[in-house]
Amino acid sequence: MRWLGILLLGAALEAAPDPAPEPPRPLPGDEALAKARMGRKYGMLLRQIEVREDFERYGAFRDWGYHGTLTSYAGEKDIPAGHWVYVYPYWYVWRDGPGRRHETFAGDRAAAFPDNKAWKASAKPSWLLIEWSEPRKGAGLVVRQSAHPGALRRVTAYRLDGTPVVVWEGSDPLPPGSEPGLSVVPLRADFAFARVRLDFASDALAGRPEVDGVGMLDEFGTVRWSCAGHGSGDPDVPEIKVPRPVVIELPPWQAPFPPR
Repeated sequence: MRWLGILLLGAALEAAPDPAPEPPRPLPGDEALAKARMGRKYGMLLRQIEVREDFERYGAFRDWGYHGTLTSYAGEKDIPAGHWVYVYPYWYVWRDGPGRRHETFAGDRAAAFPDNKAWKASAKPSWLLIEWSEPRKGAGLVVRQSAHPGALRRVTAYRLDGTPVVVWEGSDPLPPGSEPGLSVVPLRADFAFARVRLDFASDALAGRPEVDGVGMLDEFGTVRWSCAGHGSGDPDVPEIKVPRPVVIELPPWQAPFPPR
């Protein structure tokens, strides 16, 4: 009987499945973002979704490719079409990638240094998503409004875990009816970010606002111009929702030097 018990125990041990591998320690936010971008393969991040359990299926990293019809996943809805990359524990959904470049999107006219090629808001409340190539802390935002200024109402910055945070809300520094120029908006953010969303009350103006450059202003007064933009009014661009934005309380903002 003793030998029979030993044989049965050995058979059970042989049949037992291997234990599931332990998930790795998540990379720091800036490193995970750079890995998900895969150099310059992907750009203009549209959505970031935390799905820790997908490690068991895809491992710590997976370039899943382009998906145009997957609009719901892991409890997230209204996911825009894009290129999916998994860097544990997040999925990154990119607009730009092989075969789908950003030159076709009007929102990109609002990015980079002002060049008189402007993104035009619609006649209803409009939004504009702006991206930089790497995350930094920004003390302010410089918005070059080339036509019908005065509609900017809110700036939402995205933490590196994808959490949207309202970092400014109020009246446009350029009042309606003023000449085109720069809106310098103070940002109350104590974290690094690579994306912001600008919301415009463009339905409150007689004309449609136009933006032809957005830059991040650091504490030394240096402007880092953005690299990509994505906004309402582009053909086939669905609404990019801001789920449950967080409003943070920070010490009073200290104005940096004037932008260079």
